[in-house]
Amino acid sequence: MAELTAPFVYKNDEKRIVYGPVLIPDEPDTDNDVVTAEKIESVAHKFVEEYGNIDLMHSLNNVGRLVESYILPVDLEVDEDTIVPKGSWVMGVRVTDDNAWQAVKDGKLGGFSIMALQKTAIKSAEKDNQESKRVTLADLGDDWIVNAVSLVDEPAVP
Repeated sequence: MAELTAPFVYKNDEKRIVYGPVLIPDEPDTDNDVVTAEKIESVAHKFVEEYGNIDLMHSLNNVGRLVESYILPVDLEVDEDTIVPKGSWVMGVRVTDDNAWQAVKDGKLGGFSIMALQKTAIKSAEKDNQESKRVTLADLGDDWIVNAVSLVDEPAVP
C-alpha cells in the first residue's frame, strides 16, 4: 500500500467543500514517484466507479463525500504562484465530519493523499517478512488502484 498527497487549492466555507489536485502527472512527489497522465485518468475513473472513500489521515474512517472528480483538460491557474497542470486529477470533497472540517479551517489539514494497492495478488510471503517501510508507488509496479483518498496535514505532491 502506498500513499501520495497533494495540497488543497480552494475551499468553500459555506458548503464545507475543499478542492485540490489528487494526482499531478509527470511531477515527482517527496518519494520521487511519478505518475503519467494516462495512469492518473485510469485510477481516477476506477476510484469514482468502485470506491469513493474519503477518510482522515488514512484511518479508513470516512469524514467526507466526493462531490466532484475530474481530469483537467487544460492547465488551471489558481493564482499567480499556483498552476495545476493539464492531466491532473482534481477532486471536490464535502467534509461531513465537524472535527475534520474544523481542522481544514484551522489549516491543520492541507490536502489530499491517496492510498494505493496492487490490483494483482498480494506480494509473496518473502516480501511480507521484510522490514516494514513506507511503500511508494514505484514499489507497487504498474498495476495499482486507488482505494481511498484522505484529508491530510502534509501533502507530498508539489
